[in-house]
Amino acid sequence: MDKNIDIEERQIEKNSATAQEIRCEASMRLIAQLYKVQFLELTSRKVTDEVCERYRLHPIQYYFNEKVLDMTRQYLDENTIYHISDAFLVHFIIFSVGGKAYMFGPFCTVILSETDANSILRQCSIQDFDTKHFLTYRGAFPLIKEIDVYNIVSSFIHVVSPDENDKTFRRISGENELQDTDKSDESQRSNYNVMLERRYTYEKKFMEDIINGNARFAINNLHNMEQDVSYLKRLGTTLENERIGAAITRTTVRIAAMQSGLPALIIDKLSTENTIETQRAKSTEEILLAKEKMVRNFCKAIRKIRETKYSARVQSIMYYLNHNYVKPISFSELSKDLNVSENRLISSFKKEVGITPNAYLAKIRMQNAAYLLANGNMSVGDVSNAVGISDSNYFVKLFKKEFGETPTAYRRRKIT
Repeated sequence: MDKNIDIEERQIEKNSATAQEIRCEASMRLIAQLYKVQFLELTSRKVTDEVCERYRLHPIQYYFNEKVLDMTRQYLDENTIYHISDAFLVHFIIFSVGGKAYMFGPFCTVILSETDANSILRQCSIQDFDTKHFLTYRGAFPLIKEIDVYNIVSSFIHVVSPDENDKTFRRISGENELQDTDKSDESQRSNYNVMLERRYTYEKKFMEDIINGNARFAINNLHNMEQDVSYLKRLGTTLENERIGAAITRTTVRIAAMQSGLPALIIDKLSTENTIETQRAKSTEEILLAKEKMVRNFCKAIRKIRETKYSARVQSIMYYLNHNYVKPISFSELSKDLNVSENRLISSFKKEVGITPNAYLAKIRMQNAAYLLANGNMSVGDVSNAVGISDSNYFVKLFKKEFGETPTAYRRRKIT
């Protein structure tokens, strides 16, 4: 009887192990297809040697040394997931689950420019291969965000071993070995907390300046925040990193603008303008200038709102018309954006401003047309198109209604 029980238990254990292997293999195949990065079981010194031979470009890559990687494999802490990055900013994850060692990677988390690459090679005192060779090497690895990597690895562990306790991620870079560094960690943690507190102070002041519409002080605190993370850019920065930074700043400004009472339509308009400028930027300097411009535009809009008597809805309509008069205007589409009926939009605008949105739009167009006529040599037809009116005869009619004379007579009088 006991013998039969032992056989059944062994069969259950065997089936469980088989099921685990099936889940493991299926997960690894799926992740490899989705992210072009593989999980590799580090079963022996032979496997770690093959990894190093395949992925090491230069001896300075400490963790792609055969002995080091094999030692790392053997002495993994069961409760820790190690995120390792080398001198070339090539990353991989190594951990143990179910008594087996696994590696996820290699991968990269940022795209490097030639300036970045030159800086890294210079700091590493490497002169035996050129920048293009270095960038080609890194370009062979997939680009994955760190947060995605952590989610992938955590999910893999959960699928392979559902009962596994949560593990702690630990970052290791350069030539730091897997050793007790409590004292060093405590010092780094203390410095990090000081830096974090200072960052929050600058950010709080930055948001207060935005809410108050104080562009000069806001830009000053923006520079303080930039300076506070300058240590992250000691290897040079990339356009992609700066775009991410701009998105974070943009979100902070949006939150402050909402707290100031700036209408959502205006916030979205200014935010979209910055997004477009940031994506079109061809240098980090252009991105920084775009951020400053965004801060000034938001502060200007906030100050203007505090000086006006109109409701948020009417301010949104006026802002939209002031900045889009060159385009064909659909009040039906605008009413949908403002979540109000077109009749309600028109009536509320007329009640507060005294004229209909269409009449206000005509005034805006004629005022800009008058400026172009008095300060340039564009033809009347070109001016008409420049202010969003394709029919030049209709344009002349509107202009005469607004100023009491034709565009040609207005220009002649202004020039003489």
